[in-house]
Amino acid sequence: LYTLAQILENKTQVRNMAGWDPFADPADNELDFVQSKATCSRTPPVQTPDEIKEPLNPWEDEVFVQLALDAAREEQERQAELQREAEERQNRDKEQAQNQLKARKTRVAERDRKLLLEAKTPAERKAAERRIRVQEKAYREAMAAVRGAPAAVAAMAQENSSDDELDPGRPSGNTADVAEAKRPEDKDGEAAPDAEDEKAKRQSFERAAKAMASHMGVNIKFGSLQPVSVDPVGLLFPDQCSRSLRLLSAARNLGNVPQMLESLRALLNFDPLEKEPLECVWHLFRGPEAIPVWMESPSRSQPVLYVSALAAIERLKQRRPGALGLCRGVAGLSLGALAACAQAEVFDFEVGLHLAAARGEFLEAAYSLQPEQRQLSVAGLEEATLVRICRGVEKETGGTCRIGQHLFQDGFLCTGHTSAMEALLARLKSEQGCKQVQLLKPSMGGAIHTSAIEPARQAFLGKLERLQSQMSPPKLDMYLGSEARPKIERGTNPKEFIDELAQQLVQPLNWEKAIQRMLKDGIVQFYECGPLQQLKGMMKRIDEAAYESMLCMDHVVTNVKEKPR
Repeated sequence: LYTLAQILENKTQVRNMAGWDPFADPADNELDFVQSKATCSRTPPVQTPDEIKEPLNPWEDEVFVQLALDAAREEQERQAELQREAEERQNRDKEQAQNQLKARKTRVAERDRKLLLEAKTPAERKAAERRIRVQEKAYREAMAAVRGAPAAVAAMAQENSSDDELDPGRPSGNTADVAEAKRPEDKDGEAAPDAEDEKAKRQSFERAAKAMASHMGVNIKFGSLQPVSVDPVGLLFPDQCSRSLRLLSAARNLGNVPQMLESLRALLNFDPLEKEPLECVWHLFRGPEAIPVWMESPSRSQPVLYVSALAAIERLKQRRPGALGLCRGVAGLSLGALAACAQAEVFDFEVGLHLAAARGEFLEAAYSLQPEQRQLSVAGLEEATLVRICRGVEKETGGTCRIGQHLFQDGFLCTGHTSAMEALLARLKSEQGCKQVQLLKPSMGGAIHTSAIEPARQAFLGKLERLQSQMSPPKLDMYLGSEARPKIERGTNPKEFIDELAQQLVQPLNWEKAIQRMLKDGIVQFYECGPLQQLKGMMKRIDEAAYESMLCMDHVVTNVKEKPR
């Protein structure tokens, strides 16, 4: 009875609260509907102010307040726990990074110690120390690149997202989304194998690498991911003005360079890389970068520079192993023409070495016939204007004054007698538009590429004709700077161009025309095979794109000019 009373009481409460009776007979539904309709049609009674009850305020309930405080305390404890875990994880990562850094320093110190122990001579020790510095610098640059990569990649992602908003039909810039959108499905409807995933990862890394390079302001190529360059290659050989032993000394142990040096020592009767003894007090003031005194003699310097140019080829094999396989043409400026012919296999190394020595001897003899000869560099004037001024100077002084080399658009090398060069210098200083003019030192050479050294041309031509039987058609296109014949195609009979090698001594050369012809023939990647980066400086004024990709085989990064006597 008590249980039934409780049920009936609950039934009454539910009926009053919800307006429906779960215990009513279904037959009473019609009566309930009529009553509810009548109730809705009547006007609700107006409640008096005493009958209106204020809603309850939960914050006045002690139980509710206690529960809220407990929840806030638990959330605060949870946030503190998360922060503590994050700090512990950060400390672990920091400690791990410090341990890795200590381990790397230990490995580097051990490696450096071995390098220094293996160095037997002061020169080798100096080279080992330089290598250590270069490696450490490369490591610091790589770490700086890694640190700068996230910001660059984030900026690139932002740019990609803005592009996606402009093109809604294109897949998102996110690599995973692109891979998911492009991933083919197999017959069972599942995703295809991991080929697309690997491709997406590769694309993601390439984009991150490009963004990192852009962020650093440098051009970085990742050979492990990008295909090997197949751009046609051109090799450039400088003239006798690039007088330096720096490259030859750095490459003395590479490939065939030791055998080349043995032949050179036998020809000169001394070792060109041996430290020059002090002959007088003024040698102390020449500085460490000064060239040896004997290099001021063409008969000695020209065979050494010829060997240095071919030693640069051995260095190129070390730095860019596949470059020679892509070589389509060679170009040589003045003395560099002999190195270009040797590289094109017109003659072997020994023949070229004797030709370089003979060329230097003939030039030295021609200079001695008319001792007063100088050279002058000019920049900023048009060729027609400079030719007009040179003719006026010749009429005024009676000496030779000609353009010997056309190096770039408004850059020239004038050669002739000293009196004419000094008069030309005075005229050009007051000439409007002349940006730069400099009278070179007498040791740099004389009136080469003019008729003043005709005896040297005749003697050198005779030497070439005697060695013609040991020559073969070139296996590469040759660009020797001749105005009449800018290009000598591969397979040409040597009899047709040996006269041009001798004519170079008395005729002007056009280096800019030779480079433009190489660019026209599709050669886009250039390597300078010689010291001092002379030709790269000219390339900047001939073609900007070729200059950006051009590499020098000099072992230094920056162009530190040596101080001649």
